[in-house]
Amino acid sequence: MFQYAAARALAQRLNVKVRLDLALLSSHNEALATAREYALKPFSLDIETYSSDINLCIGSRLLAPRRLLRVPRVFREESFSYDHRFDLISEPVHLCGYFQSFKYSRAASDLLISELGPRPIESKMGCYLQSELTSSESIAVHIRRGDYVTNPRANAKHGVLSPDYYQKAFQIIASKHKVDAIYLFSDDPDWLHTNRILDTSLRQIIVKDSVPPHEALWLMASAKHLVMANSSLSWWSGKLSIGGGLIFAPQQWFHNSRTNLEDLLLPSWITI
Repeated sequence: MFQYAAARALAQRLNVKVRLDLALLSSHNEALATAREYALKPFSLDIETYSSDINLCIGSRLLAPRRLLRVPRVFREESFSYDHRFDLISEPVHLCGYFQSFKYSRAASDLLISELGPRPIESKMGCYLQSELTSSESIAVHIRRGDYVTNPRANAKHGVLSPDYYQKAFQIIASKHKVDAIYLFSDDPDWLHTNRILDTSLRQIIVKDSVPPHEALWLMASAKHLVMANSSLSWWSGKLSIGGGLIFAPQQWFHNSRTNLEDLLLPSWITI
């Protein structure tokens, strides 16, 4: 979503279309990163997808050209922080990188919220949860495990947040608001049944992993308050939040605490 957001903002500035190159998803190297599927279909975006025969970059690849017969330049993200060269890009261009800074897409923030933000969920379970989350003093808590636990490379880079982080965020919310219920979202709900994240007598609902990722995104963004994990799904839940309450993000997004997160975390979020 970060990569789409950057491309969408650039395409808006240049008045061109966004095209997504999905070739890397079909030629994935599990030793380098966790396998991913294309997950933007549920958002019904006005974009074209294709798979190229040429590796223009390592990482997800996005193309926003006006004249498809022109050979695009390649723009490679050089660091985790915002790359100011992005402001000077002209088309056609092929973007290479993760673009995990809100600054890449801030010019198109309202557009992205309208394209990606919460909408009525049609599934029976999703509809029920959305109603509960929006009609109460709710907290959505995201616990990211999955490949952060099972993949050595992902574990070394991201690690897993401690229960202490979640408990501190909950205590701050509870000290200011009369919380009705806590909704726990995770890619490992079975683990939550045997491992307590929050020490409280309040009602805690573990959301089943049968809820697809896009619905989990909309549900977390619909909660009154949000306690994020160090993941892209959490980040976008916070960005798209309509709850109007407190949003917490971990200070240590990566194992390497020296990484500057100034361009990643929104100024309105509370970091712990």
